[in-house]
Amino acid sequence: MDPEQKAELKKEYEYLSDRELQEMLAVDKSEYEEGVYELVEEEAQRRSLNQASPEVLRELDPYRLEVVHLAKNITEAGLLRGILQAEGIDCFYSEFPLSGLGGGGFMSRQSFVAVPVMVRETDAQEARRILESKEQT
Repeated sequence: MDPEQKAELKKEYEYLSDRELQEMLAVDKSEYEEGVYELVEEEAQRRSLNQASPEVLRELDPYRLEVVHLAKNITEAGLLRGILQAEGIDCFYSEFPLSGLGGGGFMSRQSFVAVPVMVRETDAQEARRILESKEQT
């Protein structure tokens, strides 16, 4: 990278938000052209930002939820939420169940309702393990 390109990139990185800069830091250094990652690190150090791993970035984003179970009704979803919260995992469920209709029309025997039970993406694996262990007891 020539000095002119370096100066141009350095100026461009000054205008990035902290979040954008942290997202760039989360990418493996080998993915960047030579010298680019170092410029990102310099800008982060200038702002006193910590380097963020992809896991940290996901934790910073509270809207990244993953469905870990489809409950049969609101009551079951509430029970599952209680189990997960007792284990220290924040849990959410939609109060608007997903519904699908079978061939028989509105609310026939073939229709179904499911309530998505969701946790943060970073907690999904542990939540599934907890729920599976509770199913077996």
